[in-house]
Amino acid sequence: GCEAYFPESDRIMLLRWGSDFEAARSAYYNEAVRTIVLTAAIAFFVLALVANGGLALIFGSHRDQRKNRKRSEEDPSPARSAGGASAAVSNVQEPASPKLPPPQTRRRREL
Repeated sequence: GCEAYFPESDRIMLLRWGSDFEAARSAYYNEAVRTIVLTAAIAFFVLALVANGGLALIFGSHRDQRKNRKRSEEDPSPARSAGGASAAVSNVQEPASPKLPPPQTRRRREL
C-alpha cells in the first residue's frame, strides 16, 4: 500500500495538486468567499424566521384580542351578558400589588 511510500503523520494536511499556483490560490479564495456568503445567508434566513415567529406571536395575540372584543361588541347575546365564558374571562382582574412602605435610610453619624 501507500504506507510504504508515505508514513502516517500526526499532523494531517490537505493538499491540492496542480501546476498553476495562481489558479489554485484563486480557487481557494473563491471557495472561501462562497462559504462565508452562504453561511451569512443561512444565518440571516434563520434570524428572519425567528423574528417572524416572534412577531407573529406578538401581533397575532393582539389581533385575536381585537377580534374577540369586536365580536363581543357586535353580538350582545344573553348567554354572553349573563355570565358566559367570555364574560367570565373579561371580568377577571389581576390582584392588586401590595403597598410597600417607603424605604428607610440610615445616615452615617459624623464623628
